[in-house]
Amino acid sequence: MKDKSYLGLLEYLSFKVGCMYLSDLRYNENLYNIQHELRSIDPNIYSLKEWNDAVNYITGERYEFDNVNEALDFLISI
Repeated sequence: MKDKSYLGLLEYLSFKVGCMYLSDLRYNENLYNIQHELRSIDPNIYSLKEWNDAVNYITGERYEFDNVNEALDFLISI
């Protein structure tokens, strides 16, 4: 069972970017701030599933990466 204080990757990014709603992460105007926050986190804190889910949620497209660094690099480069 997860600790109640644990923030998933999407929740963490939403908080750090200052989104009122999680769905605000999908807005293009938030992408720069998302990428900025991604550069400062250890990607291994989150599971590969969370990274794949985050990429799919933020982009609105289906992607499957083999490791967390690929997913991180993709999000930073889009």
